[in-house]
Amino acid sequence: MANKKMESLTDEDYKIVPGVGFGKIKFGMSKEAVIEMLGQPDEIEEDANYGDDPNDKVTVLYYDMDGFSMSFDKEYKYKMTEISFDNDMFVLEGKVRVGMAKEEALKVLEAAGWDEPMEEDLADELDEENKGTTAYTYEEQNVTLWFDDETLGTIQVGPQWIDADTIKWPK
Repeated sequence: MANKKMESLTDEDYKIVPGVGFGKIKFGMSKEAVIEMLGQPDEIEEDANYGDDPNDKVTVLYYDMDGFSMSFDKEYKYKMTEISFDNDMFVLEGKVRVGMAKEEALKVLEAAGWDEPMEEDLADELDEENKGTTAYTYEEQNVTLWFDDETLGTIQVGPQWIDADTIKWPK
């Protein structure tokens, strides 16, 4: 790990918990609290615009050398609302890791009792280099698996929702 604070993490710290986060990092934390726990990120992107509304702003902390990034949404007072993992050290449901074959990853989540995912082929929306990208979204868990061709490239997780407008922040 590139970040000195990340070097002391245990296997339990790399466990992705849907709706909660990973290790001691939980949805709803401030970016300052995350930086205090994990150290300085490799890059900070302030108030990036995501979405159709020009007011949809997020700040993203990129821990590129450690294989994850976190988004903090202006709409929710810059609390953490998303984590993306692209490092095979992080594990979902005890087995799902970046680099796994699509068929194997989907079978693990099915065996764990997850509902059928919504599949989205992004071939028409992406540039030529990323034509083989497919997203599988598990709405109940708020987890999206991004596959590059047949290989898991990114695990993206968010908090749970009480209803369409209210996030259930973990305790």
